[in-house]
Amino acid sequence: MNVNVFKKGDDLIVSIKEADVVVDCLALNDSTKGLLNRDFFQSFKKGSFFITITSTQIYNLDALKEALNQGIIAGAASDAGSAQSGNVRDPKYLTILDHPKILATPHIAYNSDVTKRVCYDMMIDNIEEWLKGKPINLVG
Repeated sequence: MNVNVFKKGDDLIVSIKEADVVVDCLALNDSTKGLLNRDFFQSFKKGSFFITITSTQIYNLDALKEALNQGIIAGAASDAGSAQSGNVRDPKYLTILDHPKILATPHIAYNSDVTKRVCYDMMIDNIEEWLKGKPINLVG
């Protein structure tokens, strides 16, 4: 497998043109809001897949569904990141779940033993380094 990583400043459309699978794990902020739009989804290689664990504020759900309906994208998976965690009646989750080519989870994919362990380790590391006067993982 070849793995390409999109970095800030890269041409997103060029980065995905030959990808078989595109994974969206972007953080929601001013620069990512609405970033994955119709042009993005229309640029996928025919038969590729889209996986997202982020907010629908980052990707345009209607544009994704359009590309799925056109057969450009073969399938998608979403953790329904805009939905309230675990709420299977959340309208945002139900909208994603409604499409036959989208595998959806009600924003619970993050909730695993491994993820919890990683988060706890990160929290401990952050506190220890802060106490040493060398804070890490700062959001600025």
